[in-house]
Amino acid sequence: LHVDDDGSWESERSWELIAPSGTTLASGQGTDGLDVTTEVCDGLVGEADGGTGEWIFGSEHLADWTLSNSPSAVSYCSSYDLCDLEYVIQTTSMDEPHSSPGSGYCFDFGGPAYNSVTVSVNAWTVTFNMEKEYTFSKWAITGSTHYGFSTATLQYRSGGSWIDVEGSAIAGPVGSDFQYSAGMATITSDKWRVSLTGATHNFQLYICEVVFYAPGPSDAPTPKPTAVPAPR
Repeated sequence: LHVDDDGSWESERSWELIAPSGTTLASGQGTDGLDVTTEVCDGLVGEADGGTGEWIFGSEHLADWTLSNSPSAVSYCSSYDLCDLEYVIQTTSMDEPHSSPGSGYCFDFGGPAYNSVTVSVNAWTVTFNMEKEYTFSKWAITGSTHYGFSTATLQYRSGGSWIDVEGSAIAGPVGSDFQYSAGMATITSDKWRVSLTGATHNFQLYICEVVFYAPGPSDAPTPKPTAVPAPR
């Protein structure tokens, strides 16, 4: 990103570079930051701090992962090609999500007023049984701004309970561009679940893509050095 000084007034010279997660990566005000080039990672290959991890695409694990959902799909999902739960792991690239909300390649839950969903339903979930343990430190999701949700949270199975991953919540509305978690804890598990709450449409709720980030060695935080008393 290069910021020039074309603005006539200093008040025009205000800029921010914001990641999909909402984190401000760089900014400038007035003459600060003008005529300099700022390099940032786009977050699609690794972490901005030079991480060596990778995005895990479910499309590469269709034979190993088992997906399940609750509640059921809306009854007329087949009319729009929105019944196949495996659509949520069909993408092979962070640059071009496989899903296209409104034209197939999403999974369509019945919403809170749909006749097969009782008023007691307050979360729509997709469970990923991966058969082996994975360590994730970030995740991303796409959906539909019209048939959407207020919050998406990643959970993991521990003992007999589903536990929210700290820092995994992604606020809606979420459209066809990936939205990323920010500051998520690093967790290892073989069973994961995406929980959607706050449906924005009475009869339908779309979930379109889910991907996970497995950190590499250099993604780990640098430990703080232990203070050593000065010799007397």
